[in-house]
Amino acid sequence: MPALGPTECSLVAYHFRPQETADQSFQYLESAIRETWRHCGLLTTIIVTNEVTDAMRAFAEPFGFRVQLQTEPTLVPNRPETMSMDLNGRLVERFHTPYALLIQEDAFPLRPGLGHFLETYDFYGAPRTSDSWLASFGPRLFNCRLMNGMFSLRTRRLCELVAEQWRMQYADEPFRREFYHDRFCTDTLPRKSFAYRKEVKFPTAHEAAVFCYDSESTYRSPVPPFGFHGAKAFRMLCDSGKYQL
Repeated sequence: MPALGPTECSLVAYHFRPQETADQSFQYLESAIRETWRHCGLLTTIIVTNEVTDAMRAFAEPFGFRVQLQTEPTLVPNRPETMSMDLNGRLVERFHTPYALLIQEDAFPLRPGLGHFLETYDFYGAPRTSDSWLASFGPRLFNCRLMNGMFSLRTRRLCELVAEQWRMQYADEPFRREFYHDRFCTDTLPRKSFAYRKEVKFPTAHEAAVFCYDSESTYRSPVPPFGFHGAKAFRMLCDSGKYQL
């Protein structure tokens, strides 16, 4: 049994695959969860899935209440927008701690250090904008910072604000690119809602890059990042010497 992690943070992962491949693909998510526990300790873990499978039950059973399987029938395999809609409208209902760490099978921590990112900002993810004067003009004006959300840390406060905005104004509209969960949290809502952008705090590109690196990041941290997103980013970190197996 891994040592317990910070009680103020929950681990959340989504897994919605076609029935015929669900158990096989779950082994990759299980590995990502165990790697997260290795670096961060055993966190209360929530797996949101379109259908609970035998492999999920077998994984969760030894950990009792610390691993929760939540069924969400609106998740449709091969339709990532269904996950975004759930993250925008219902993530806040899925955990009860001040923070949620979101991971995927190709997005998880590479080293210890979760505590460093708690009690600072409302959202951490791999940055998609830099800190140059031109690139940071919009972020400074609208208090936004476009970041990837597949490996991200979010406060409960941010999730409450996002869910409120989503349900009041956007849930019934046709889904479009600006509604993808990470863009919606870190770019769309800050630009559209004065009340939202006054409430939330985002890191600089440098600070976000220390949290996570992915292959589309516009800023690369000079120190090894806490985590990564994507196989290409993992290979690049290994090739750079910043991470070793």
